[in-house]
Amino acid sequence: TEIYTLSLHDALPIYPHEWSRVEILADSMMGTARMAVSQPIGSQAVEVLSFRDPAAGKSGPIAWQMHNAGLFDEYKDVTVEPDPDRQRV
Repeated sequence: TEIYTLSLHDALPIYPHEWSRVEILADSMMGTARMAVSQPIGSQAVEVLSFRDPAAGKSGPIAWQMHNAGLFDEYKDVTVEPDPDRQRV
């Protein structure tokens, strides 16, 4: 069984020098996470990643990381909403 599904869509334009809005909905009890991206900000978000591994469900700190040398990521306006009342990204 696949633990994650990556779904890049033609509907998601990529503008490398503009901000994106990224939403992640994680459930540590179930070991699941889903991610959606909108670019430009304010446009309709597109779900791009679904992760499921019941063994991964742990509570702990949040961390961001870069995987590719030479990339420079910036983050702003980061918020965390514990126990959201909706289950869609």
